[in-house]
Amino acid sequence: MQIGSLKQSEVFAFLAALFLIGVVLSEQHRVESDQRLEAENQHLEEKNQGLELEKQRLKKPPIITLSEETREFRFPSSSAEISAAFVEALRRRTIPELDRLSKEYHCDVIEIIGHTDGVPIKKAHSNIDYITYSKDDLVFGSNLDLGMLRAISVMKIFEEAKKQGALAQIKYFIPYSAGQFVLPDKNLTWGAKTEGDSARRRIEIRLLRSK
Repeated sequence: MQIGSLKQSEVFAFLAALFLIGVVLSEQHRVESDQRLEAENQHLEEKNQGLELEKQRLKKPPIITLSEETREFRFPSSSAEISAAFVEALRRRTIPELDRLSKEYHCDVIEIIGHTDGVPIKKAHSNIDYITYSKDDLVFGSNLDLGMLRAISVMKIFEEAKKQGALAQIKYFIPYSAGQFVLPDKNLTWGAKTEGDSARRRIEIRLLRSK
């Protein structure tokens, strides 16, 4: 009787041990499964974040146009001199907008493109080929020259703003000139339009990524 009772208790102990082992293994499996699911979810989240960043990177920021149809953004006739009102408008409106857009679209390059109308420049011997950054007595001989000098005038304001802490995202400022050749609708003209046109006289500002 004692032997049978002892054997029965051993059976119960064995079954209890098996049950405990099963519980431990089941809990271990659950923990491992949870950890695996958590790792997979984290991987998917990181992948989605990467896709979102790539999607954002591929977006192009809007082109900002400073047209002479707006009183503040006018240059004197046949001049690249920038007025106090022009500078104030750049500092108050344009530079904060560029600051915001450069961060939103992760841009580090600002291109400034000068456009003119088709009114011919009076004959002059250009000294643009001998330009230095600090040179004041510049003489331009074409609308292409004038467009470049106007772009440089705006660029200098941006560079000064960067020195004062604005446009922190921007590494490069690049001026260009389209002269009288590119109309506001992006079509080209080859000298057929020689009248004055304030809509054509403009500065275009583009934000880009260097990489």
